[in-house]
Amino acid sequence: MPNNTTEKLFESNSIALIGLDRKREKFGWTIYDELTLRGASLYAVNDNGGEVSGVTLYKSLSTLPQKPDAVVVLANSKKYPKILDDIIGANIPLVFFQYGTYNKIILEKIRAIGLNAGSGCAMMYLSNTGTVHKIHRFIHELFAMGAK
Repeated sequence: MPNNTTEKLFESNSIALIGLDRKREKFGWTIYDELTLRGASLYAVNDNGGEVSGVTLYKSLSTLPQKPDAVVVLANSKKYPKILDDIIGANIPLVFFQYGTYNKIILEKIRAIGLNAGSGCAMMYLSNTGTVHKIHRFIHELFAMGAK
């Protein structure tokens, strides 16, 4: 079941999505679109920068026009040394790691420095996202595998 961190994150007014792919058909964009519908100010971060479908891709957290309330990490864990340094340096209190982007060591490191971290599939914690995501969430809560 989602913890307080997960609930706070998706209620945040501004969220940075780190590692948003330049290819619009990738899953991270589904999360971006859903959060956009909820009215959050979103910042797309891709270390190559640029623009996709009219959305500015910032090269790092330090290049954002303002500090976000929360971060959703979508990037491959191979890029983590820099990503973790950016998150720690920006002192962003809420961090959510999308499936496939984290491991136990990374979660422990983030929590050890006092940041609140959640993990799992972002879509299953957003309300009104459809039957597939509701079933996904039910299975994870049933087996106590939800965001921790």
